[in-house]
Amino acid sequence: MKKLLTLTASVAALAAFAAPALADDSNATGSVTVNGSVAGKCVNTGTAPAALDVGELARSDNGQVVTQFSTPAGSLIAKFTIICSSAKPTVSISATPLVFTTGTIPNGYTNTVNYRATVTPYLSDYTANAVSPYVWTGNESPGVPSTQLTGALATAQNNIQVTVDHPYTSAGTGNVLMAGNYSGQVTITVSPTS
Repeated sequence: MKKLLTLTASVAALAAFAAPALADDSNATGSVTVNGSVAGKCVNTGTAPAALDVGELARSDNGQVVTQFSTPAGSLIAKFTIICSSAKPTVSISATPLVFTTGTIPNGYTNTVNYRATVTPYLSDYTANAVSPYVWTGNESPGVPSTQLTGALATAQNNIQVTVDHPYTSAGTGNVLMAGNYSGQVTITVSPTS
């Protein structure tokens, strides 16, 4: 009887261990892989178009172009907040001269003031990129109109800043500025890396 009891206990123990294994074999399982992607893009987060008033363009003593814009330097910064999903976007700048549209320009006069426009991008560590793209509107020098950033663009406000400075008239034009309202434009482009 002792043998029968030991055998019954052994079979019962085996059945207890085997039951969950048998139950698991009756279940079907599956898995689902969930994927997504983020396209490289750069977005202006609502920064309105900016305007810079550089002040009086002509010197009071001779009517020629000033050597510096009269507005205090700190106020000649247009600030933008641009967010990019790619790691090292490319920042480009282009600009047109300040021009007063008028009829015929007399000899010795000009209706065009050139300048340098610079865009300074700030990186995620809040330092300025090693290269800040710039252009001269008079095309005397090509400048550095575009650069790929060395790191990710900061996600903070005002991470792209544009300045204008160094007013001048082009060689071969008159030196005295015609009276009127002058207007030019600076365009920045921030493109994701591909």
